[in-house]
Amino acid sequence: MIDLKKDFDVVGGKGVELYRKSLVDNDRVATGKTKNSIRFESKPNKLTFYALDHIRDIETGQTKEQVANNASKGDFYQKIAEWVKARSIRRSPESVISGLLSKGWKGTPGIITNIDDVVLSMARESIRKGTRKDILDTLKISK
Repeated sequence: MIDLKKDFDVVGGKGVELYRKSLVDNDRVATGKTKNSIRFESKPNKLTFYALDHIRDIETGQTKEQVANNASKGDFYQKIAEWVKARSIRRSPESVISGLLSKGWKGTPGIITNIDDVVLSMARESIRKGTRKDILDTLKISK
C-alpha cells in the first residue's frame, strides 16, 4: 500500500483553510461555531473532512418542512436566538423562527461543493506527482 498521509496532511490543512475562507468570504459566519468545526483526519490512504452536521445546509438551504423538523429539537430556539444576536438582526427570535417555518431558507450555492472540487484536485495532483493512475480514478468526495 502506498502511504499518502504526508501528502494528505498538506492537502487537509489547505482544505480546512479553503472551507473556512469560503464561509467568511460569503458572509456565512455568525458565531464561528460551524467555521471552527471544520477539521480533517488523514490516514495512509484516506483523507476525511469533518464539520457540524448542518454545514451542507449552508449551501442547500432548508425547506419549511426541514425547518419544522429541526424546530422540534430541544435547542432550536436557543440556536436561533444566538444566531439573531450574533448577526445583530433587529427581529425577535420568535419572528425569525416564524419566517423560517413559513418559507424555509435559501442556501449559498457552491459555498462548499466548489471547495470540494478544489480539494479533490489538490489531492489528485499530490498523488499524480509520485503514484499510479489507478489510485487517481478511485478518489471521490463522500457526502
